[in-house]
Amino acid sequence: MFTSSARLHQRESLARQTNPLKEPEIYIAPAGIFSLSEFLQEKQVTLYPEDKIEVFAAPFLGIGFQVKVYRADLVTVLDGGQRRIYRTWQKTVGEFLKEKGISVGEKDEVQPALDSVVKNGMEIQISRVSEEEIKEKLALPYPQIQKPDPSLVKGRTKVVQAGQTGFKVRTYRLVKKDGQVISKELIKEELLQEPKAEIIAYGTKIISYGRGVASFYLPSSQMLAASNVVPKGQWVRVVNLANGRSVDVLVVGGGLRSDRIIDLTTAAFQALGAPLSQGLILDVRLEKIDSR
Repeated sequence: MFTSSARLHQRESLARQTNPLKEPEIYIAPAGIFSLSEFLQEKQVTLYPEDKIEVFAAPFLGIGFQVKVYRADLVTVLDGGQRRIYRTWQKTVGEFLKEKGISVGEKDEVQPALDSVVKNGMEIQISRVSEEEIKEKLALPYPQIQKPDPSLVKGRTKVVQAGQTGFKVRTYRLVKKDGQVISKELIKEELLQEPKAEIIAYGTKIISYGRGVASFYLPSSQMLAASNVVPKGQWVRVVNLANGRSVDVLVVGGGLRSDRIIDLTTAAFQALGAPLSQGLILDVRLEKIDSR
């Protein structure tokens, strides 16, 4: 990067005014060279806008001259994850940032601190810290309540009241550093709608086909039965009133003797808690149930 003679003379003047306490780069031009810019170009000396120079003996005299180049401090800035390189003569980090028009927010973090002395080759890290509030809407599942209904046949249910989902809103404060969330704080919770319970009635009403004696007639693992009082193809619940145990069986026929209310397979008979050696269960109740 090369500049005009007028600019070079301006830098020379600035260098004398600031009198930097730095070791300069020194270049000696021999006699016969009349242009400072051509000499620096020949020597492949790159000057940056922030650099300052001193020249002893006017080049146009052609008697030779000495050039001192004072380099500004090289500073790397890592700002919000973006890296840039600057040159400066400022003394502190704060003055440097002001010079370069790099603003720092109240919550932003700067390392080294703003009052730190600028040194050549240093890296300044600026972490951009921001806060924001966000809202999250959450669904509140409704509870389910079951209530007995003596008017409803046992085994049946019905929805008395439909459930309704509730909603609430949570407000969080997010703190971000260089765009990444580093903390999330719950600051408010607001109920928008209470959940409404679903109420289900279950039947407790027993419709009985009667009570009587149960026997077994068919060696089988299936839950089948024969009965004169229950229609063929109907499921029925057989309750052993001696121990409270019950079994659901499918009626597949009839033709029982009059002193029997139901005839069971061996598996169904044993499910009522009676051994086959017992032969009969003297007191069972047949309850109507919905088809399965």
